[in-house]
Amino acid sequence: MRRQSEMCIRERNENPDRNNWQKPRKVIERLGNLTGKVVADIGAGSGYFSFQILPNAGKVIAIDIDQNALAQIDTLANLLPPKLQAKLETRLVGFDDPKLGEEEVDIVFLSNTYSYIENKIDYLKTVYKGVKPKGRIYNVDFKMKKLPQIFPNAEERIPLFEVEKHLVAAGFR
Repeated sequence: MRRQSEMCIRERNENPDRNNWQKPRKVIERLGNLTGKVVADIGAGSGYFSFQILPNAGKVIAIDIDQNALAQIDTLANLLPPKLQAKLETRLVGFDDPKLGEEEVDIVFLSNTYSYIENKIDYLKTVYKGVKPKGRIYNVDFKMKKLPQIFPNAEERIPLFEVEKHLVAAGFR
């Protein structure tokens, strides 16, 4: 199951039409003012959002379970100006822990990742500890009602009310 999830995530992240259906500019606008903020991009994959968030944020932590994906981010980061390189960190993690320090981040960002987290409430409790007191979590995912031919399948998608239930159970409000 885990290997299959990794393949689905990789195929989605490398989809050439992603800018059309993901609408990254609109997504990033929703994050608000990122000046000086530390953003954890959980499930960063190839860095699709990490690199787009980076110019505006104080720091981006690209978090993933796939060493190859993080190596790709590191390779691309070497092409950036030194000022931006210094604001990007990659972090290899396991399936059950994003390895966030206590109150380390202002914003937690998950894009098309949530359905692949196994023990969602326990995971979110761990995430919660890493978020600063006025921090926020953003979960960008596929809607239940629109079912494009992009991963994940309809059975793997999670209704918004369930995500909200998980967040509240983990301590978010």
